[in-house]
Amino acid sequence: MENSGLVAMIKNDRYDEIALMHELFAKVPNAFAMLKNQLSQFVVNEGNVLVNDDKLKSDEFVSRVISLRDKMMIIYQRSFNRDPNIDITIKNAFETFVNQNDKTAMSLVYYLDEKFKKEFKEVNESLINEHLDKVIQVFRYLQDKDIFEGFYKTSLAKRLLDMRGTQSEEAEKMLILKLKDECGF
Repeated sequence: MENSGLVAMIKNDRYDEIALMHELFAKVPNAFAMLKNQLSQFVVNEGNVLVNDDKLKSDEFVSRVISLRDKMMIIYQRSFNRDPNIDITIKNAFETFVNQNDKTAMSLVYYLDEKFKKEFKEVNESLINEHLDKVIQVFRYLQDKDIFEGFYKTSLAKRLLDMRGTQSEEAEKMLILKLKDECGF
């Protein structure tokens, strides 16, 4: 039925109903696997819509991926009671659509570039840190981080050469430290 099931509950933010479904399906051996499969399919389908939409600009693409991740984390915390099996399911689903092509890596760099050039010079440090954390969370799903690194080096070099573009030098340092923590040197 069109207006029922897990997908409809996710789209309509019915967190309590999802929690009841999780509780019930966890008691039935094969039902929990079906629940995880439906959740994974939902995330992959939503992600594929974003990845395959050529009309989306890079910053809008990243914003929508971050929004999807935020929504899934709210559901994970509120409805799935931080079940580690659900966490792995969500992680694998994001990795599936994020790594289809180089669009995500390039879009993350363009998103950061726009933020550094325009928005980060007008906001406080805690908000910058929050934005960077969300980008790093999406970055973690990338399997080939070298592609991101190559694009980011070029983008950073251009911002550093263009003195007007480096209004937020502290934000640049924060991101580099976060990337260093994530990937090592």
